[in-house]
Amino acid sequence: MTQHKLKRSKAPMGRYFSPEIFQDTEFLLAERKYQTGWGALRLMHLGVMANADAYGRFEWDESHLYLQIGARLHKVKFRRLLNILQNGDSKGKVWLCRYNEQGEYDPQGCYGHVRTWAKWQHVHEREGARVLVPCPCEIAIVCNEADTVKKTSREIGVSPQVPKPIEGKVFLKAVLPGWPKERVVLHNGMIHRVAERPDLVTDWDGLEPETK
Repeated sequence: MTQHKLKRSKAPMGRYFSPEIFQDTEFLLAERKYQTGWGALRLMHLGVMANADAYGRFEWDESHLYLQIGARLHKVKFRRLLNILQNGDSKGKVWLCRYNEQGEYDPQGCYGHVRTWAKWQHVHEREGARVLVPCPCEIAIVCNEADTVKKTSREIGVSPQVPKPIEGKVFLKAVLPGWPKERVVLHNGMIHRVAERPDLVTDWDGLEPETK
């Protein structure tokens, strides 16, 4: 039996959801497209966030999530809602990223991460991390100090060392979960494909420029 890289936070779990999630256009479009019923995806999303740690990471255990979130739903419907959140919105952006113990995108991985965590969630300042393996999608997020280091009266919860992209520097990244890695570059806080915007590159750092 695999021993997952988890730890229990000593701090209480506090959840303060943004009410704007109920006005999000992508959720409305997805609920209409998949005929899930009004609010079903948003409530599922809130339930997953309630089970995530201070960084939006959680153990992808459908049985546990079912008991915590949707015990009154039919298991087939619960799994369908979870899959919709994993598949993504109309723009191809997933709500939930699934990955493995190596920190790689994996549709069968044992961990999950709420991609829109910082948008919808405010975490209690004393809460720490429980899942110690960062999601690959977090590499593309330029975090401030409050996001990367959380100080408490009992402990200092430090996010694992995740290589941050540097402005103008080329690195490899899967633009979407399950996609092959490709050359991308950070510019003004946004990730661009090098093939589309080579003019933004100032540092190749060992990744030789592609030759035609």
